[in-house]
Amino acid sequence: MEVEKDKDKNRKKKLLILILAILLALLLIFLLIYFLFFRGKKPKVTATATKTAVVSVLPSATAVKSKTATATPQPETTEQTEPTDQPTETTPDSNPTPTPSDSCTDDVCQIKLALARKYSIDINDVSLSLSANNGSSAFGTTIFSGDASGGWVVAAKVNGTWQIVEDGNGVITCAPLDQYDIPSSIVSECYDEATEKTITR
Repeated sequence: MEVEKDKDKNRKKKLLILILAILLALLLIFLLIYFLFFRGKKPKVTATATKTAVVSVLPSATAVKSKTATATPQPETTEQTEPTDQPTETTPDSNPTPTPSDSCTDDVCQIKLALARKYSIDINDVSLSLSANNGSSAFGTTIFSGDASGGWVVAAKVNGTWQIVEDGNGVITCAPLDQYDIPSSIVSECYDEATEKTITR
């Protein structure tokens, strides 16, 4: 009887040790996955040297956790250019002239003109569809001629002239929206760089 009690105790100890070993193994696997895939992972910043500015998003401006970097304006060329932080020299004839602002009377045309000026392209190469516009702030999707993808744009009217607040193919960051007093009815979510979280405005 005494031997059987010892065997029973040993079985219980072995079972307890086995359970603890399994729990420890699961914890280690979880930690490994966490550190490999989630810890320290910051939103990717993408920048291009081409004239592509944006990729379409939902009209509510639902954001995905990645930061936005707008493209650096570059002259249109016939060959692909690699991303660069170096300024590119251009000749006066290499950049098309956007249509004068006095021929643009509606908001869509004026925002297209602001995009054309920002990226030194012809206004006729800019397509724009506004999904929200209150007369002083606007949100929409845009695509440039010859580009396979488009994206979003947020604009604000400052002293009677539309300006590009932010455009890109990632999330909309909060700081520029706050700087230009873009209301939540125009952009309902944005990425707060200070907290590194997407917030509902």
